[in-house]
Amino acid sequence: MASDDFEYKKSTQWSKEIAVTNIKRYCAIQDRSHFEVRTKLLSHQVYGQHLEDIMADLVTEGFLDEERFAKSYARGKFRMKRWGRIKILNGLKNHRISAYCIREGLREIDDEEYFDTALNVVKSRIKNNRNILQNPQEKQKLIQFIFGKGYEYEIIEKVIQSLLSDGDQ
Repeated sequence: MASDDFEYKKSTQWSKEIAVTNIKRYCAIQDRSHFEVRTKLLSHQVYGQHLEDIMADLVTEGFLDEERFAKSYARGKFRMKRWGRIKILNGLKNHRISAYCIREGLREIDDEEYFDTALNVVKSRIKNNRNILQNPQEKQKLIQFIFGKGYEYEIIEKVIQSLLSDGDQ
């Protein structure tokens, strides 16, 4: 096959007007971080003062709001994917969200609901094998799984103790 048989999809260069229209639509679909929007604009070769003007307009017009994004991200990842606070925190850091907004986002998670969700994650993981908590190797695998979901070790211990004391394995 000749090399010209393949078409490489390059991102098209956006004019300022097209960039404004497209990026407003992009932000209207769901909350976006400044980092996501900046990356999208850069991928379409919007640079310099045009980029900064667009970013400023998006903030002024309410299309971009870092605190709103942090809260929405934390609620969504917790409720939909059942992530723990550690994984959510790291996700927000990857979006380059400020420490203040990260704190505000994590406040969206109720402590009682957080424990109940962690409990349900563990219960769904052990529903087919009730003896996991009695086998040290299997118990360690379970702890690693829950830890990988972003839950703190203290919460994991409380959940396991709750299950062991209830006999509700």
